[in-house]
Amino acid sequence: MTNNLVDNHELTFSLRINILIVFLALFVIMLIGNAWVNDDAYITFRTIDNFINGYGLRWNVIERVQAYTNPLWMFVLSGFYFFTREIYFTSLIVSIFISVLTVYLVVFKIAKSAFSALLALVILISSKAFLHYSASGLENPLTNVLIVLFFLVYLKIYLEQAVHKRQTIFLLAFIAGLAILNRMDNLLIFMPALVLIWWENRSWKNMALMIAGFMPFIVWELFSLIYYGFFFPNTAYAKLGGGIPHYKLALQGIVYLVESFLRDPITLFTIAIAFLVPFWTKQRQLWPLVLGILLTVIYVVNVGGDFMSGRFLCTPLLGSVIVLSQMSWSSYPTIGRKLKSKLSLLILVLSMLSLSSYLSPINWIEKPYEFVRARVLETFPEHFIYVPRPEADRATHLGQKRRVVMFNVSNEKGIYYPLTGLRLAIKGIDVPAIHFWAIEGQLARQSEEKVFIKGAVGFFGFYAGPDVHVIDLFGLSDPLLARLPPSRVWRVGHLERTFPQGYFESIKQKQNLLVDQKLAHLYDQLRLVTQGDLFDPNRWRAIWALNFGTKEK
Repeated sequence: MTNNLVDNHELTFSLRINILIVFLALFVIMLIGNAWVNDDAYITFRTIDNFINGYGLRWNVIERVQAYTNPLWMFVLSGFYFFTREIYFTSLIVSIFISVLTVYLVVFKIAKSAFSALLALVILISSKAFLHYSASGLENPLTNVLIVLFFLVYLKIYLEQAVHKRQTIFLLAFIAGLAILNRMDNLLIFMPALVLIWWENRSWKNMALMIAGFMPFIVWELFSLIYYGFFFPNTAYAKLGGGIPHYKLALQGIVYLVESFLRDPITLFTIAIAFLVPFWTKQRQLWPLVLGILLTVIYVVNVGGDFMSGRFLCTPLLGSVIVLSQMSWSSYPTIGRKLKSKLSLLILVLSMLSLSSYLSPINWIEKPYEFVRARVLETFPEHFIYVPRPEADRATHLGQKRRVVMFNVSNEKGIYYPLTGLRLAIKGIDVPAIHFWAIEGQLARQSEEKVFIKGAVGFFGFYAGPDVHVIDLFGLSDPLLARLPPSRVWRVGHLERTFPQGYFESIKQKQNLLVDQKLAHLYDQLRLVTQGDLFDPNRWRAIWALNFGTKEK
C-alpha cells in the first residue's frame, strides 16, 4: 500500500514537471515566433556600432552624447557584437536566451508549487507586455532576469537566514545596482526591499557593503559625468524636461493604463491581483515587492506612460507574477480550494481572451496593408522591391486604424513586425534593411550630403553610418534640442522640438550660427561639454553651469 502511494506521488510529480516543460516549450516557440526589432533599439545599436569601430560611445561621432538609456544592455550587446559584427540576430539570440532563463527561474526556482508555476507560465505566455518586449532588441529581457535574480536571492536565501550573511546583502545590492545601470527607473521595484534590508541590518559595515554592491552604477555615473558631462542620459532631458504640465502627463499616464487594459487585459488584472495577495496569505515578506510594484505603476502614470503599448508595464507584471508564484495553496485549507478554482477560472478566461484574434500576443498583424506586404515578402522575397507608402496616405491610414494607435499609444509590434520580424529573417529576407527608414539611411550613406534632420532616427541612423550626422527632431540624441520646449502637439516619447533658426547651418558648418543669443550661449556651453577636451577647465565650468547652475548669463 505504501509503495503504491509513493509510486502515485512520483507519477503525479513527474506529470506536473512534464506539463510545466510542455508549457515552457510553448513559451519558447511563441517567443521565437514573435521576435522582432524596434526602431528605438537601433538608437542603442548605432552607438554600439560606433563604439566597436573605434569612434567611442557616441551617436554622432563628432560629439559625446548619451543617446541611450540602457548602459548595461549596451555593453552586453557590444561584447557579442565585437565578435559577430552583426546586430540583428545577435540582439535577438541574446534576448531569447535571457528571456527563457528568466521564465525558467520563475517556474522552477521561485514558484512554491506546480500550480503556481503553471499559473505564472500561462500569464507570461498570454501577456502582450511581457511577450512582445522579451525579444524586441530593447533592454527589457536584461531587466527581467535581474528582477528575477534579485527576488530569488531575497525570497529563497535572505529571508531563510537566521543571521543575514554579508555576502547575501552585498549580492542583493549588486544585482539591484546592475538593474539600475540597465535603466535608472528600475530602482523603484527594488527600493522597498533594499530599504528593509538596510533597516534590518543597520551598521556601518553593512552600509558599506550595500554601497560596494552599487559600485558598477556609481562608477558609470562618474564616467558619465566625465565623458558626457551629465549624470543622466540625454534621453531623460528630451523626454522628461519638456515643460509639459504634470497634470497632462498624469492624465496621459492614466490613459496608458486604460489602453493597456483594452489591448492586454491579463497584464493589469495580474498586477491588481498581486496587490491583494499579501492580505489573503498574510505573507509579510511579499510587502516589499508589492510596494515596489506600486511605486513603479505610480511612476509610469506620473511620466505619462509611454508611446509603446505595455512596455513600461513589463516590470510590474513580472513582479506580480513572482508574488502570485509565492502562493502555497495547501497552506490555506479553508479558502485555498475556492480561491484556487476562482482564480484559475479568471486566469483561464483572460488567457483565452488574450489569445483571441484582436488581443493575442501572437497576432502580429494589425494593419491590412502590412498583412498584404508581409505575404508578398514571404512569397516573393527574391523579386521584392519596396515602394514606400506616401506620407499623407500613411498618416491618414494610421489615424483610421484604432487597433494600431489608440490614445496616442501604439502597438509597436503590430507596426514593425511585418518588416522586422524574425520569421522573415529566417526565410533569408534582409530585415530590417527593407524597412523604408533603413532604406533612407542607406541612401543617406551614399549621398554627398552628410547632415540630415529626422524624426524616427534608429534604423535611419544605423544604416546611414558614422559619416552621417543625424539631427533628431525629438531631441533624443541632440543635446540642444533636448533642452528646448516641445511644440504644442506632443506625444509621450515623441516631443518634437521647434527647430532653432540657424541650427542646421551651425551643424553643417561646425560653428555657432544661431540667431537667438540666449540659445547661442547655451549651444556654446553644450558644444564645449560634448566636443571639447575632456579635462579642459572651461569645459568643467560649463559642466557645472549646466548641471548645477544657470544656462544663460
